[in-house]
Parts: sequence; C-alpha cells; structure tokens
Amino acid sequence: MAKAKNYLMWNMTRKCNFRCHYCYYPHDNSPVQENLPVDRLRQFLDGTGREWVVGMTGGEPFLYPNFVDLCAALTETHKVSVDTNLSLTKEVARFARQIDPKRVHDLYVALHVEERERRGGMDAFVRNVNELTGRGFNVVVNYVLHPDLIHRYAEDRDRLAEQGVTITPRPFKGVHEDREYPAAYPAEAKAHFSDHPDAGKKTVFDFCGVLCNGGRSFIRMEPDGTVYRCAGEKTVMGNLLTGIALYEEPMPCRARRCPCLGPNHVVLAGAESCQFEGIKKANVGNAGEARALYAEALATDPAMSTARINQGMILWEAGETERAEAEFRQAVADDPTDPYAAGNLAAALALRGQFPPARAVVREFMDSDAHKLDKRFLEQLEANLNAGESPAGWPRSTTAILPRSRRTVTPVLVSKPS
Repeated sequence: MAKAKNYLMWNMTRKCNFRCHYCYYPHDNSPVQENLPVDRLRQFLDGTGREWVVGMTGGEPFLYPNFVDLCAALTETHKVSVDTNLSLTKEVARFARQIDPKRVHDLYVALHVEERERRGGMDAFVRNVNELTGRGFNVVVNYVLHPDLIHRYAEDRDRLAEQGVTITPRPFKGVHEDREYPAAYPAEAKAHFSDHPDAGKKTVFDFCGVLCNGGRSFIRMEPDGTVYRCAGEKTVMGNLLTGIALYEEPMPCRARRCPCLGPNHVVLAGAESCQFEGIKKANVGNAGEARALYAEALATDPAMSTARINQGMILWEAGETERAEAEFRQAVADDPTDPYAAGNLAAALALRGQFPPARAVVREFMDSDAHKLDKRFLEQLEANLNAGESPAGWPRSTTAILPRSRRTVTPVLVSKPS
C-alpha cells in the first residue's frame, strides 16, 4: 500500500465501545458531543492545493455523529483512512454501500480477539470484513500481539484464514510485566513478524533531532479542532476553527517517542537510514540483515553510537558477549550522554559479576551533563546494581536514530491522550 504523501490524523473522539485491557482509552460508548464542521475542514484542506488523506481515528470513529455523511463529504476532493474495530455493523454496512472504495486509502481494522470473544464471537467481524473486501475496499486486519496472546496467535490466524480473513500481526507497544515491548519479544513472537516486514516500523522510534515533515505534510487534529505538529510533538499549528499555519519545510523532530506515523515522514539518509532500517529488521527477527545494516551505518559514520549500541545487542543475543561488551564500551566513549550505552555496558559488567565497575559506569553517567530524562531512565538500574541484584531487562536495544550528542533541539516526551 502506497504511503499517503499528505496525511491529517484526526483524533475524532476519546470514546470507544470496547474495553481492551492493554489500551489506555477508557470504555465509553456514550454519544460524542464534540462535532467539528466538515465545511471548515474541507476549506482548510482544499486551501493547501494538495490532496490529503484524512486518517480518522480515536477512540472508535464510527461513534462520531453522521460519520458516513462526513466521509462522503470529505471524499469528494480528498481520501479517508479509517482506524476502527468494525463493531458497529449497521454503520459499517452503510459506509460500505455509500462510500466509493477508490476514495478510501485503507480501513485499518483492529481485531481485539479477547474483546470479540467477550462480546459473543467472531462471526459479525468476519462478515463485516468480507463485505468490505467484496466491495473493493482495502482492508488491513491487525492483530495486536500482546504478550498474553502470543501462544494463540497461530491458531487464530489459521482459523480466520479459513473464513477468508487475512490478519497481520502488529507489535504491542508498551510495558508488560516490567518488560518493554516490542524489544522484549521472544524469538517465537518475532517469527510471527518475519512474513510481515512492515511490522518492523511499528515500534516507538526516537527521531529526536531528525528532520521530519511533521507540521508540513503530516499533522494531527484533536476533537476540539486543535492541530498539533504530529502525534508525538505537541507544537500547536493552530485550530481548525480559527486558522492553521503549516511549516514550509522539514524541521527537526523534538519528540523522544514517535507513537505512529513518523516513519513515513522523517527525512533520512546515509547512516541514519541504515540505523532505521536495521531497527526494523531486528524487530521482526532478521538479525543477520540488521547486523549488516548497523555495520553499514558504522562504516559510513564510525561515531554513530546508536548503531554501535544495536550492533552490540545483536552480538549479545548471539552469545558473543565479550564482543558485545566492547561495542557498548565504545558507544559510551562515543557518546557519554546516551543512557543505553551506559546501561548496556553496566549490565554486561554486572552479568559477569563485575558489580563495582558496573556501578561506576552508571554513577559516572548520573554525574554527567546527560538530560534529566535520560538519568531518570537509569535510576532503577542503578538501584538494582547498588543492591547487588541482576540488571533485569538489560542490556537492551535503542530505537534512537541520532546520537544524543548530535541533537540540536530540546527533547520532549509524548504524553498519553487525556
């Protein structure tokens, strides 16, 4: 599926009729109160002189008042993409009948299998998917591979395939049982992603300092009409009701966590591109290709500490712990302000019983001029080392592209929607 050149992510509502345990949105299927005027949205989009894809997400977009009529109005001159659980069958059927499939970029359908089973089964879901695909819509069915679902994914995949529904595994992005995913996925889970290489970019990248078209050809709009640069960086570009001013050229990203579409809009080249592609390969279990890409990044830029950290992780997972430790040590030398470099070196030392030098590595980092958020990131590791405990969850790979020492912007953390 081709990437949308110009994309407005419209977070239409916080309300959702599902109660998935791994989602931070509350269960709430009461009527949506906020209702932005479609004519103002059309006026803004048309005024840019470009065709946009309006990505309609939430919450559950089909809960929005007059949702199908809204889509009909937008698709006269632009396209839509809908992120939905496909549970409101009557509205879905109306959408299928009234909206031209050629004006729909995709339907990004989330299969929350446990919630479906709680609500009575999969039959309605299968019928809705087959109805839409039969009418020519581009339907992508996603299965969030939460750690609790890894054991049943293959059975669910095969059962749905027999009913004409192809599902795509998507990484769970978050913390489960004190482990951060997708980095913590075992080999069994990574094997599920191996046939879906695009899943490799479905992670929380750190693009801080990298040039990005967020605010130019990619923006996010909230239910009240406020427009942000993107989902990760809350720079306000204006409001639909009062006016929006877009950037005229790519600008450095300030977000440490890119939760969604940044990979489609960042401007990468050289070692940065190799680091990005290497992370994608590693996420789907292609360690050999990832290793080659990290090596290419380092050949292009020997001081690319982020690539060296991940090269060390590939070696570590392959059992080459001495070489991995050497890579971590060099990464610390290249960028003393990177918490992954310091944390990985300290963990490698501690795991072979060298607790005093491990503590010294972390203490030196804490005493450095590293960013306060990075110091906070290593507080638990330091506490474990001081107690003589094994460094749980370490060493670990980084999703950062640029080394900390090269960032020319002050980073910010993305917050969960309120």
